Amino acid sequence: SNLSQDKVQSGGSKDRIGDNVCSYAVLEKRIEEDERKKQEILDTIGLLKPYESAVIYKCYVEQKFLVEIAAEMKKSYSWVTKMHRQGLKRLQAILDEREKAGA
Repeated sequence: SNLSQDKVQSGGSKDRIGDNVCSYAVLEKRIEEDERKKQEILDTIGLLKPYESAVIYKCYVEQKFLVEIAAEMKKSYSWVTKMHRQGLKRLQAILDEREKAGA
């Protein structure tokens, strides 16, 4: 018996341009969906009280540490952590309410 592996000819797609166009369309759709989600997140953050919104935005969108946010806003670290905690609680309440409403 022959134990060597059989060679398989891969056909692949012969329409490389069509494949590329299809890949581009899929990526474009993903980008549009991501942009829609990003805007929804920003709109939701905008529902918070101004200081909570600012802290949450700087933390999660601008990806800054709370200590950086405190220095930037000229506030104490404990104040920023309080606004962060309150903002997260309020966001969770908004998301819970949306889920309850089926949105």
